[in-house]
Amino acid sequence: MEDHPIIILANVVCIVFCTIFLAICLKKILSGKLNVLYILYIGLFIFYVVPLILDVFIGKPDYSYYSNFNGFLGLTEAINNPIANILYVLFILVSTVFLFVFGNDKDFTTEDFEKKIENWHSVWLSSLLSIIILLPMLCAILKLGSTGGNFSDLFNYNDLRVLFRIRNSNSFLLYYYLALFSVVSFALRSILLDSNTIKDLFIFALPLFVSFGIHGKRNIIAIFAFLLLFSIIIRGKVKPSNIKYLLIFTAGLILIVSIIYQYTIRGVGKEGDFLRAYTNFRLDYGRDHVLKLALYYRANGRDIIFDESNTLLYIPKKIASLFMDIQTGQKYSVYATSRAMRELSGYNLGWGLTTGIYDEFVSNFGILLGGFLANIGVCLVCYIGDKSNNMFVLLLSYAIGFLLLILQLVSFIYIFIPWMILVIINFLSRRKGAENEIQY
Repeated sequence: MEDHPIIILANVVCIVFCTIFLAICLKKILSGKLNVLYILYIGLFIFYVVPLILDVFIGKPDYSYYSNFNGFLGLTEAINNPIANILYVLFILVSTVFLFVFGNDKDFTTEDFEKKIENWHSVWLSSLLSIIILLPMLCAILKLGSTGGNFSDLFNYNDLRVLFRIRNSNSFLLYYYLALFSVVSFALRSILLDSNTIKDLFIFALPLFVSFGIHGKRNIIAIFAFLLLFSIIIRGKVKPSNIKYLLIFTAGLILIVSIIYQYTIRGVGKEGDFLRAYTNFRLDYGRDHVLKLALYYRANGRDIIFDESNTLLYIPKKIASLFMDIQTGQKYSVYATSRAMRELSGYNLGWGLTTGIYDEFVSNFGILLGGFLANIGVCLVCYIGDKSNNMFVLLLSYAIGFLLLILQLVSFIYIFIPWMILVIINFLSRRKGAENEIQY
């Protein structure tokens, strides 16, 4: 179904408008400004604006061929609905202005970053991070030894993916997050200790590969690539004039890895049909379709969430059994997936559409209030990161803000909680320090 000329025009206006702000962010980054917003907006552009570019120059995906899932009839309705498309453009435009007005303060420079990390060069920190990097591989070796497995499995990505995998079990989640922290620790080691990145990649190649396999998701590779890129830029290991090429290379590498993963692991694209491969790619990569789905339902006075509960209340239940009595249903992605298939009830299929903060808040609070609260949340992360004098708070702020845009909070809650604890500790320590100065 072709879009109305007015919708195409609206898409083009949004693309041009957002590209201007993207150029501002890139110019700031290339000049050594590292505000959290500048990094996050690149993510917003990739996942929310690039899909509009694809719509204009290639066309919209066709979800109707997913016959096993009722052709994603609800999703098809949403992406072809004129009102949903106009609302989407307005939502992205307003969000862009909102973030730059309220999510940005004075520029935060590479010199400021150096001051935050100048006291973190130590042997014990290097040793601690190295141990964390090695832990997933050590766990895999112990697992293979106890089960009589073949140690060659350490070199096989598919075997590593199922080594600890009892989905949604506490034991699997332990190894899942351990693998993630292993990869993050490698990046932290490079950032804090200013070590030789190429040498470290060679030394820790196998432990990192094992961590990628145990985790089993593509986002760990994207997080790794982003943090490594950040380390290279912040440590001045590449000329400023070459940073733009490094950004393009990293984005292309992540895209290629994603396509290979989809093809080899999930069998997506093996049909040999471009339209189906393109549709699979769009469904997997973009966040435009889930936001349009939420806007479509809200604009038509309908709810994505079946039992009228708030899906944010699912988060405490995820954290501890103490909150199991809270009256709420499933996590948001379960409802979004069911509505995308035009199902009449929300139930967990064991898989689901990938959702982010924007569509979940719109579905929970409405278009205006939900959009306002979601952008306030992103702005707070930017503000906290820029203002913090704690290196770990800053680095986690980059990650938390980026993840909020592309994932539902419950999926990375065990990264969000340590960040919140560090934010509170840092706030209290700064407040105590200020009180002591006043007394003095």
